[in-house]
Amino acid sequence: MVFGGHLPFNGETVAFGEKAWETPFGLIELEVSLNDLLIGKLSPLIWKGGNRDNTIEVLMPLVKHFCPKAKAWALRVPPGEEALILGQVSVNLAQNRPNGGLILASTDLTHYGEAYGFAPAGGGIEGKNYQKNNDLAFIKAALEPAPNAMMFIGENKRATCSSWAAAAAAAAANLLKGKARLIDHYSSSDIRPGDQSVGYAAILYADTD
Repeated sequence: MVFGGHLPFNGETVAFGEKAWETPFGLIELEVSLNDLLIGKLSPLIWKGGNRDNTIEVLMPLVKHFCPKAKAWALRVPPGEEALILGQVSVNLAQNRPNGGLILASTDLTHYGEAYGFAPAGGGIEGKNYQKNNDLAFIKAALEPAPNAMMFIGENKRATCSSWAAAAAAAAANLLKGKARLIDHYSSSDIRPGDQSVGYAAILYADTD
């Protein structure tokens, strides 16, 4: 189950109707039969279409490489309560399938710099520290995990581009009592120095250490 975003506040949950997507490691099948499970559970109703999103697209090669026989259920998640409902639906779905399920959620963190129209601390070390602390506020909420706080910080502090996708995974982790672990956190300016940068982090929710 791959959750992405980039949807407006009045957007619908977006599911995909294609049978398969191409990746550098071969085709990955989509579990389109699961789309109907959302009808009546999310409001407004889902829309099935081929409007792909890069928060989902970047994960598909990883899914195919590490889980070559898996099918993917890809959804773009809108802001609000729908994200929390989707977390519940995904847990119920995974628990009722013979092989369970793996939930992946994708979002960038703070987009900082004049190119993104967001540089409240200016450039240089002040800007880098602002971005880092902004990221860390979201990461702290994700590690609790606190899905509502994740969405609030993501939107009001401009700490993410798709906080609701991550919140859906965090809501599922709460239901499963999964333990959170921060694997890594850095920004693109750590790789290519400059005043324009985007933050990234990897967080794992699991029922074991």
